[in-house]
Amino acid sequence: MSGFLLDGLFVGTTATSGMLLGVAVAAAGFFALHGLLAPTLGNHGLWIAFLAYLALRGLVQGAQLPAIVRRSFAPPQRRRHTDFPFRNNTIHFQI
Repeated sequence: MSGFLLDGLFVGTTATSGMLLGVAVAAAGFFALHGLLAPTLGNHGLWIAFLAYLALRGLVQGAQLPAIVRRSFAPPQRRRHTDFPFRNNTIHFQI
């Protein structure tokens, strides 16, 4: 369920590539587990694979969360005096 909760944060911070990675890894895990478990466990194998999909999605997105928070919610950098394009904070015109 944490994958769905984190979706809101990923969409709000426009980090949708992280969502894509999470879904891709989770889908690969789902199909691998389903292929292994469904022939022997039937419907129970399907449910186990689905729960693993949800867990993998939450884990992958949770691993990316600290970097997204640092990038999106960091305090703005203060500009130094030398960063301004004009001298002494005034614009000089040539006549």
